[in-house]
Amino acid sequence: MLLISRRAWLARIAGSSAALAAGMGYMREALAQGDIKSGVSRINGSVLINGKATQVGAQVRPGDVVETGRGDAVVVVNRDAYMVRAGTKLEFGGGASTASQGTLRVLAGKVLSVFVPGNRVEIVTRTSTIGIRGTGLYVECVPDCTYACTCYGSAQLNPLADPTKAETVTTMYHDAPRYIYASAKMSAKGLLIEPAPVVNHTDAELILLESLVGRKVPFVGGKY
Repeated sequence: MLLISRRAWLARIAGSSAALAAGMGYMREALAQGDIKSGVSRINGSVLINGKATQVGAQVRPGDVVETGRGDAVVVVNRDAYMVRAGTKLEFGGGASTASQGTLRVLAGKVLSVFVPGNRVEIVTRTSTIGIRGTGLYVECVPDCTYACTCYGSAQLNPLADPTKAETVTTMYHDAPRYIYASAKMSAKGLLIEPAPVVNHTDAELILLESLVGRKVPFVGGKY
């Protein structure tokens, strides 16, 4: 079974547009006030760190597990920023978001992330590992498939089912979104990695996340 049909992806975008607009409005206001700092910067609904309810301002450290319920959260760790969608579970591995190579495990759900240029981070999902350096990346996971859009920067996409089928993508503007399957049988083309549409994340969100850590996106304008 495929991750989700293109029609379902588009329906999901339409259904979540009001929530995304509200969230971005909050972030614009917070940026104007200069009050977004390292740690959990925004909470909408329930957010747990290591199984315990948390609040704005709580710090996220290597080894911590961040989990959202029906709401979402924005988290800043050092010079990396994450927009964590509802129903997501992330584990920040040792060394993550530091000058050394780290690991971010996306155990479930969806996350949009921007990382400091030059740092090596490995994103781990149930079907893939994604090695990046200073990349804007959106990942959406279900047990048998990972959706990954390298919004800009470089990423090596490694399907766990067969690492020899790895693909390296370098993009400037959402040029190579991919589905990464647990089995080639799930793809109509018999592939472990195949092209996908751009879904469920926006240029405005990337701009805001980069703003939180004092950077700008590498693209100009935009349509997403």
